[in-house]
Amino acid sequence: MKRLSILFTALILFAAVQITFAAEAVNLEEFVGRFIKAENQAWQQGEFAALEAIEDPAIVFHGMGLNGWEAHKQYIINARQTITGLQQDWEYLTGDGNLFALSYKSTSTISGQKSRTEALMLFRLENGRIKDVWLNASTTNPVE
Repeated sequence: MKRLSILFTALILFAAVQITFAAEAVNLEEFVGRFIKAENQAWQQGEFAALEAIEDPAIVFHGMGLNGWEAHKQYIINARQTITGLQQDWEYLTGDGNLFALSYKSTSTISGQKSRTEALMLFRLENGRIKDVWLNASTTNPVE
């Protein structure tokens, strides 16, 4: 009887894990396309609805010191006041399950000086939204 109880408990746990993973199944390449479009809308037009829809309200940007959706939005609003001519290039590198990686390159003019940024970003999704972003970036300013 005890063996049957243990087996039954194990089956329930296995089913719960499978349901959890199935509920979080996301087509990563499609999601990345939506993310890139939303980032461009935020940075280029100051439109944040699409980005807010795919970021968790408690999103954490590790390496940037940003915690929460509102902090990310305010970061972009503030940066748009000093950045002109922003050109962004995103590349999907890989992804599996609820994780994906992107390469990011940008050129812009910041307070009158040309600047170039290169970054590697790792994203973690939770419940179909971006919950964590790890960023390793370098910025060259001024660019010749």
